[in-house]
Amino acid sequence: MTPRVWSQKAVAPKSRATITGCTPGALCVFRVAAIGSAGQGPWSDESVKMSP
Repeated sequence: MTPRVWSQKAVAPKSRATITGCTPGALCVFRVAAIGSAGQGPWSDESVKMSP
């Protein structure tokens, strides 16, 4: 299995972000990490979604 190559798409000051530019019908894999006064926390598990 080929390792995933990640790219940063958003840094959001709130608990949600909108990602645009996904190919319609494509599977997209996301992960998130919180950033607080102590710095960045660990990455979440992957979440796979199909772009509308």
